[in-house]
Amino acid sequence: MAKTVEITKAIPVKGITDRDFTVSINVVIKDDGVEVFNRDFSMQYDNTTSPSEIEAAFQGLIKEAWDIYSEELAIYNAAEFDSMIASLESAATTYVNS
Repeated sequence: MAKTVEITKAIPVKGITDRDFTVSINVVIKDDGVEVFNRDFSMQYDNTTSPSEIEAAFQGLIKEAWDIYSEELAIYNAAEFDSMIASLESAATTYVNS
């Protein structure tokens, strides 16, 4: 499975002072062309913050979000979860047909 990443930037939004800004990006990850992850990330900074500091902060946010997504996906794909769903469907079918 080949994953591809597309990151687009939004125009920074000026904050309350002349020094404050909010910068935003959108991260889309596709697995064999199918979108599996689509999140927006924003952070506030001032005009003394270096681009490398902003990049490092975004990298941390993206990694944390991807790690959480991966954990959620592992649960979703677990055989025990599929068994639970089948059991719930069976029980619900019994309820609605009685």
